[in-house]
Amino acid sequence: MSRIDKWMKVNSSDSPEIRRRAAITILDRSDTAPLDVLIEILQSLGHQRLGSMAEKALLNRNDADLVHNSPKCETIFRLPFG
Repeated sequence: MSRIDKWMKVNSSDSPEIRRRAAITILDRSDTAPLDVLIEILQSLGHQRLGSMAEKALLNRNDADLVHNSPKCETIFRLPFG
């Protein structure tokens, strides 16, 4: 199991603080994190001061999944910001 896989497992904890800390570590390693995980962090923890970190991680990605017609990209555009 890779290190990012271990952090993704920790990110599924029931403890909000453990999830938050795991998310920070995943965002620090965003180049190896699956896009779905980054989007989930943005959706579920964006209001806990992780929104800008998740946004930067997504903006730094160069995935084919980030094409505007992608369902994953549509998920990002539907998020309530503000």
